Amino acid sequence: MEDIIDETVLDIDICDANNPLAVVDYIEDLYGYYRKTEVNLEMITLNLVHFSHYFKNILTSNGDTV
Repeated sequence: MEDIIDETVLDIDICDANNPLAVVDYIEDLYGYYRKTEVNLEMITLNLVHFSHYFKNILTSNGDTV
């Protein structure tokens, strides 16, 4: 089993903990990441739906039931 090293992570936002306007500096990066993730997730979902129909058609064309 591996040894687990407990390292503390430096909180670079600690000085802005009570400042609700501090997020403005990197909000565009956050939204950009969310948009990219949303598009990738949508593409994965569409592929899964496409392939499930594809395999269902293969199985039913061979006389198998799904």
